[in-house]
Amino acid sequence: MVRPLARRQMLLGFGGTAMAVIAAACGGGLSAPATKPTEPAKPAGQPTASGAAPTTAPASAQPTAVPAAAQPTAVTKAAAPAAGGGAPVELQFWFWADSPDQAALHTDSLKKFQDQNPNISVKTDLIVNVADQRKKLLTSFAAQAGMPDCSHAPGGWVPEFYDAKMIVPLESRLKGWKTYQDWLPQIQQLATGGRGQDPAGIVVNQVLIPYLYYRADWLEAANVKPPDTLDEMLEVAKALNKPPDHYGYGFRGGDNGSLGQQVGLYLKADGVEFVKADGTIDLDSSDAIDRMQWYIDLVNKHKVTQPSALTDRFPELFAGLQGGKLAMVHHGLWSWKTQETVLKEKVSAAPIPKGKKGRFASTGVEGTIVYATSKNQDEAWKVAAFLGEPEQAKLFMYERGSGPVLKSLTSDNIFKENRFYKAALDSQPGWGNFPDWHPNWPTMSDRWGPEIQRLVKGEITAERFCKIMADVLRTKA
Repeated sequence: MVRPLARRQMLLGFGGTAMAVIAAACGGGLSAPATKPTEPAKPAGQPTASGAAPTTAPASAQPTAVPAAAQPTAVTKAAAPAAGGGAPVELQFWFWADSPDQAALHTDSLKKFQDQNPNISVKTDLIVNVADQRKKLLTSFAAQAGMPDCSHAPGGWVPEFYDAKMIVPLESRLKGWKTYQDWLPQIQQLATGGRGQDPAGIVVNQVLIPYLYYRADWLEAANVKPPDTLDEMLEVAKALNKPPDHYGYGFRGGDNGSLGQQVGLYLKADGVEFVKADGTIDLDSSDAIDRMQWYIDLVNKHKVTQPSALTDRFPELFAGLQGGKLAMVHHGLWSWKTQETVLKEKVSAAPIPKGKKGRFASTGVEGTIVYATSKNQDEAWKVAAFLGEPEQAKLFMYERGSGPVLKSLTSDNIFKENRFYKAALDSQPGWGNFPDWHPNWPTMSDRWGPEIQRLVKGEITAERFCKIMADVLRTKA
């Protein structure tokens, strides 16, 4: 049976208060956004023409209700005895969740696995968030005690965990698994964690795709089209900039989020690799300097950004979009229900705009990894593979706001009838990742936000900013 560990409790409540807590902690010049999304879409139904996802599904795909005390879902059905009368093999599976519905995606899926594999018992441990899970994994591995057999994980962990010899390479198992042949080519690449020499180390079941939200009603009123290039995005921002009523572009200056969701995407779209294949750093190249100057000009020259741009993070940007203050905001498919619930047909999405060399969408994958400390790796692999099968991948796609992991899912009606899913899929040729496997990437990322603020204030030039960031990446350990 799937059983949450009795000693674990969810330390934070989920639901409508989560965004308000984040917004209060972050501060900023825009009020908190609306927080309660509509019920998640159910994969068995068809999306509606208005862009909302279907509302019905067979009972087997329905998430189990999470108890009011926010405990992980408990399954009370006893596991059948293993063949030959032996006790079932017991596995431990760790995961985090951002909401009760997301938690239920795992527990309900694992209950199905148990029903089909009564000789394997899965015990789940729900961790508060992704950062806490990573910390607990590293601590347990260092102590060589208390490790799970497998866990939910982001693909970005794969290089680090390979270096620590924490995880089992899955390349050979994946190539013998029929669903692997249905993986999109980009998913096969992302399953390595992005570092060229590594084999695949994660069974992907979700892909999180960024895009650009825009106020469709304002574009229509101004008779302009959604931007497809960065130059077009600037022109749209100018056309929709009507201060103090509303502003053309939501600038994220309050943290390092502009690296992963704004200008970092633009740099990659201009051909800036950050870390090139030969290990050299090109973040202080002329192309990088030019694009950083272009980005800061949105604030200081063109003045198409909100007055609180220097301190705003994503909660404030959400509030600005929903509150009629911002025309364009970067985020991703996983938040489409939140925006559509508030703005209805007034909001839509476009792929990340193209730069000088093409389009780049920093695409994060999530899935299941198997740990080298497990004494039951064959059984752990069965769990990982089950969670990546088409039925589960489709469930994550509809319920979590994931893009398609499988080629067969790209023809699903939701990508034709839901404008947000369509925008995400349209960026597929540009899916990729940053070289966040680089040992100095976390340090560079931490410096990014404060240096962006200095750049906006005019304390440093774009050239100096790029040199600082490049030198951090070049620093020898």
